[in-house]
Amino acid sequence: MSKRIVVDPITRIEGHLRAEVIVGDDGIVEDAFVSSTLWRGLEVIAKGRDPRDVPLIMQRICGVCTYSHYLKSTMAVEDALGIKIPYNAELVRTLMNASLFLHDHVIHFYHLHGVDWIDIVSALDADVEKASKLAFKYSDNPINTGENDLKKVKETVAKFANGPQGMGPFANAYWGHETYKLTPEQNLIGLAHYLKALEMQRMIAQMMAIFGGKNPHPQV
Repeated sequence: MSKRIVVDPITRIEGHLRAEVIVGDDGIVEDAFVSSTLWRGLEVIAKGRDPRDVPLIMQRICGVCTYSHYLKSTMAVEDALGIKIPYNAELVRTLMNASLFLHDHVIHFYHLHGVDWIDIVSALDADVEKASKLAFKYSDNPINTGENDLKKVKETVAKFANGPQGMGPFANAYWGHETYKLTPEQNLIGLAHYLKALEMQRMIAQMMAIFGGKNPHPQV
């Protein structure tokens, strides 16, 4: 007898998404349905507003790719009014767009998806020396994976694990589940990259704040 599997909401995306899959007794997918149900009505909110306010509203569509929505809604207003911006303004927009491009890639790869494959608890059992040597298997110049770096990572996360609030920001996960396939050492390397990416994310956010006056939602 066929079985219906529903995943609702699907996380790691902006907004809500529902997926339904019909699976037969042989494990083969017979049919699948995907639906997006979230409607926030930003277009309605923008009606009757001063056009200069619209970009500030539209960039709230997302807390990650803020400037993309800000820029395109600004360009839509400029196109409607026949406005041609100065060359220097184009340069500033390009710099802001480049900073967002970097910021988005770091966030999506490491912070939105990384811990889907990295078992944080398993990383606490890793052999630091072994993990440090293993890192060179994946890169000639591995980042944040020296023995001292990895030792610090283990100590940092151990404070969460042994603290009064459990795993803190790493709580509510499926640590130890059989679907995690990486070794403790591989998990520690991935965790070290995750934490290092937080530093990189902060630096890139500062770049956007310098050009746009604010992050995550620029004001110029």
